[in-house]
Amino acid sequence: MKKNSCRIILFILLIFFTIIFISFDETDMTIDFNNATDIAMKSNTDLLKAKNEYELAKLNYNQALANLYYPSISFSSSINTTTGSSSSSSYSAGIGLSKPIYNGLSLLKAKDMALANLEYKESLYEIEKQVAIYNTFSKYYTCIYDLICVDLLEEMSRINKIKLDEYTEQYRLGMITELSLLSMQLSASKVDLSLKEAKGQAQQDYLQLKNYLNLKEDFVLVYDKEAVRNDDFSKIFFDNQDSKVLENFDSNYLEDAKTFSESVNSYYFSYKQAELNLKYHIASLFPSLAAELGIFFGGNLDQSSTSQNFKFSLSLSFDLDSILPFSSTSFEKKILEKEYENAKLAFLQAVEDLKISLASLKDSLQLSMDSLTDSRKSYDYAKKGYNLAQSAFNEGQLATSDFITWQQDYIDAKISYLDSMLNYQILQRQILSAIGKLAY
Repeated sequence: MKKNSCRIILFILLIFFTIIFISFDETDMTIDFNNATDIAMKSNTDLLKAKNEYELAKLNYNQALANLYYPSISFSSSINTTTGSSSSSSYSAGIGLSKPIYNGLSLLKAKDMALANLEYKESLYEIEKQVAIYNTFSKYYTCIYDLICVDLLEEMSRINKIKLDEYTEQYRLGMITELSLLSMQLSASKVDLSLKEAKGQAQQDYLQLKNYLNLKEDFVLVYDKEAVRNDDFSKIFFDNQDSKVLENFDSNYLEDAKTFSESVNSYYFSYKQAELNLKYHIASLFPSLAAELGIFFGGNLDQSSTSQNFKFSLSLSFDLDSILPFSSTSFEKKILEKEYENAKLAFLQAVEDLKISLASLKDSLQLSMDSLTDSRKSYDYAKKGYNLAQSAFNEGQLATSDFITWQQDYIDAKISYLDSMLNYQILQRQILSAIGKLAY
């Protein structure tokens, strides 16, 4: 009796752990949009690179500050031994401080250059954050759209196969003509071809998302299928954005757009560099003065004698080339002035191009909204026609081929409406990303 009880318990435990093992082995990771965004913000290579460049710029700036405000410290030591008729051993050691007192503002220029680079890299890092959120949304919900299209087409294909079997049997019994059968076969073939293309596109978009998130393992994307059947698309496309920003989107957001435009930031950085080069051109026209202070110890090891010396020195250097009328240095200021003018013009042109881009985005948003409204109307008409066709077909008042046509029009209109909705949502986030208002 006890043996039977033990066998039953062991059998139950074996089944339990087998089920757990199978469930863990076959279940892929499931991610939603929030998970995808978290992953992108932590592992996307472009964002990580921008972050590293920003941190490197901070280190370079701190180094420039140290060179400007702190002296250089050096230490030296040596032991000398000679052999022969008279041998001796001696040692020396010293520590010194050196600091430029005045070097034509070169160190101050280096500090300002490092600060300009730091601000530029910080801007690029903030831009890349917005780009990461936008790209994640675009790629993630494109995959969701692909899944919805595949599911809708698979359902249509399944129904078509049932109808095609019925048509084939009716044709065999002589109840319908060959033309009717061919019409049904053509309809089913078109849907199957669309389904095959949709699956290929879904796989391609899935791999692009996987690569963008820098994931090695496979994952599963899910959506609310009941919401699609009930036309509750607000549950499909995640939306936590500020609609007032989009409603009031115009040139008032130019300053925000300038801050988050990679092109404008790049031209502004070049302009800032040219400005600093011209500002500190005077550095090459003045001599540089440096001071050094040190204490040195030395002695003879054989005689146990020691000596101690203090050292203080001033060094002055001057580039005579800077005062010659036809030297290369004499032309440098004119060159820097031209470079500054060109950099300024390029920056101003980048701002004007940005204004045109913002106006174009606003027009595109209105066109996308109009397209969304039109596709919604088409979908409502198709849905109403499909419901009426379904009732007529069930009552025997509509031919199967006509009903299938209405069904295909209904699915096509639904896919078209979802496509318009996705494009509108993506364009919204492109605009918000352009002005740095994309929430995360």
